[in-house]
Amino acid sequence: MRFVYRLCPRHGAEVFDEEEDAVEELLELIGDRQSTIPEAVLRGFIDRIVQADRVLALVAISDALARHGSSGKIAKAQSESIARGRRFFG
Repeated sequence: MRFVYRLCPRHGAEVFDEEEDAVEELLELIGDRQSTIPEAVLRGFIDRIVQADRVLALVAISDALARHGSSGKIAKAQSESIARGRRFFG
């Protein structure tokens, strides 16, 4: 059985904001020479967060399309999400 998780439309952006903060902190740890956590472990955490966010975003977009959401708003949300992701990963 596969579970599909969905974001609450009113608070979905908060989830992405908090996870963005978490990724920023993990990136800071990667750059911290005093950190005893291996870079590979930290990058693994980042990859998991990013992958989870991609799935959540795709489900939200699919739900919006199924509800015949505004194509303009959906396209804008997609563009903003891609831009935020590129900020971290080029």
